[in-house]
Amino acid sequence: MNNNRVKNGTMDLSYISLIGALWYIPIFTVIYIGIFLIFGSGELDNLSYMSVGLNSNRIFMLVMGIIIGGGFIKWAIGLGVTRKQFHKANIYSGAMMSVALTITMIVLGLIIGLLPFVGTENIQHNLDMHPVMNLITVALQVYLAYLAGSLIGIGFYKNGWFGALAIVITVVCNFLSEALDPFLVNALGLAEGAGILITVIAVIIVLIIVNRYFIKDIAIKI
Repeated sequence: MNNNRVKNGTMDLSYISLIGALWYIPIFTVIYIGIFLIFGSGELDNLSYMSVGLNSNRIFMLVMGIIIGGGFIKWAIGLGVTRKQFHKANIYSGAMMSVALTITMIVLGLIIGLLPFVGTENIQHNLDMHPVMNLITVALQVYLAYLAGSLIGIGFYKNGWFGALAIVITVVCNFLSEALDPFLVNALGLAEGAGILITVIAVIIVLIIVNRYFIKDIAIKI
């Protein structure tokens, strides 16, 4: 029964994110192509659809995390889902959507990249690992953004002070993933970007734990 509720919750929350993505991707694509049609690719050649889209995914998933974390917990609890089950469904659905959104943006980027008037920059200029590892890192960064958004949403639903704390945690986590890369690369002799991967994984683990702490005794508002 518990596993079924987590599974159903995961699918329901994923569906909510999917609806948002079905609005986000077409709007982003139209805006991107429109900008190049208006201004041309001369000064915008470093803005490929893939590179801009993968960064834009992080913003979208941050917003979806805030919406789902703060806007749907009361709905889920009302359906008999426990706080722990909601937490699991939330992190599972966020992971699924992060991977799906990253793959979708890459496929669309390859297609739109064939157009003669768009930018041609690589996926991430600061990631010099194997292409597969680069993509994993990008997907994890999107997932990190979702968890950060979820923390903010849950924090403000729980209490204004917790929401403010969640924002501080999010800013610090985002800073660490970029700032520690040079240190880890030099200290461990790794490829550029490996430090980001290591830090992002560590931050994701921390955010999952903090999300659980925020939600475990949250009072549902009537």
